[in-house]
Amino acid sequence: MKVYDESWDFPHQHNGSELWQESDWLSCYDVEQGVGIIFRIGQRPVQAKGQPSLFVFDVTGQRYLMPQKGGEGTASEIAAADRWQNGYRAAGHKVEALGKGEVRYSWKYPDTRGELVFQQQLYVPRDWSKSGKHGAVTSDMNADGHLECSGRVVGKVRIGSQEYSIDCFGHRDRSWGERDQYVSRMRRCLSAWGSVGDSLSFAAALMEFDDGRAVTTGFVVRDGAEQDLTYLNMQTIMDGDMATPLAGKVILELESGERLHVECDLKQAFGGFHPGTSFAAVGASHYAGEAGFCCYSVISNTSRGEHLLTQADVSGLALTNGLSASVTNIVNS
Repeated sequence: MKVYDESWDFPHQHNGSELWQESDWLSCYDVEQGVGIIFRIGQRPVQAKGQPSLFVFDVTGQRYLMPQKGGEGTASEIAAADRWQNGYRAAGHKVEALGKGEVRYSWKYPDTRGELVFQQQLYVPRDWSKSGKHGAVTSDMNADGHLECSGRVVGKVRIGSQEYSIDCFGHRDRSWGERDQYVSRMRRCLSAWGSVGDSLSFAAALMEFDDGRAVTTGFVVRDGAEQDLTYLNMQTIMDGDMATPLAGKVILELESGERLHVECDLKQAFGGFHPGTSFAAVGASHYAGEAGFCCYSVISNTSRGEHLLTQADVSGLALTNGLSASVTNIVNS
């Protein structure tokens, strides 16, 4: 078991492999503003490639999508100057470690820009499992290290001409090391992150591989007490296109046998980055009378379909690059 220290927040030295990568992900939803963000930046330094992706929306206004390709991000060129002691960038994306567990995420494009700081972490950042179970599988995903943490996200976001002040719960992760294209070997992958504050934060994933393996990994934190998970299930209400998520429930089974149910109002989603059904959604979470945020990701290709969805195939799922109108769904309108 690797124990967190502040070096995890700073860029790491690659090992010379073309498969070595480092990536950061931030997701959050401001319940008061109705604004959600999924931000990802990745680099493969040996290949001189960057991988930015972004989904940002206001539920009553506009949304902006920089789509993920193969689940990793749009390819861009990077140079040595795009990586420094406390940060790195790709295209208009940038991430910087500020010290003491704080990290700044920013992006700048003609149709959207933002600067958000992750702070007030709700627990000590950690790996998926403290017991080391499923080590071989998680090592395939990020051989050197992986960080997960929920906390507070504050800052400014502009979508189109509208600017918002953000102050909400969010979740960040960082991984580094050699990464193979493991998604192509999966039959199904469910992932969820969320927090309502001290009373509950969680990070969870279920991966089912073509060779028959099924792996659940992740944890919950309640009032400072951490427990690993033994099982994850995610139930989703879909629109009639069977691709646009409207709402969901995350079911978390703890090692004690206790099951926790977290309700999710999925406000907006993007998808189409994998054959079959694939989407990532952000919205409000509800647990024990408290509200927070949830991020909800599904990749399912049980029929082995090869079709990648187009905007004409769906009712509300964002598939088109750039700025477009937000969609109000029938469940959360």
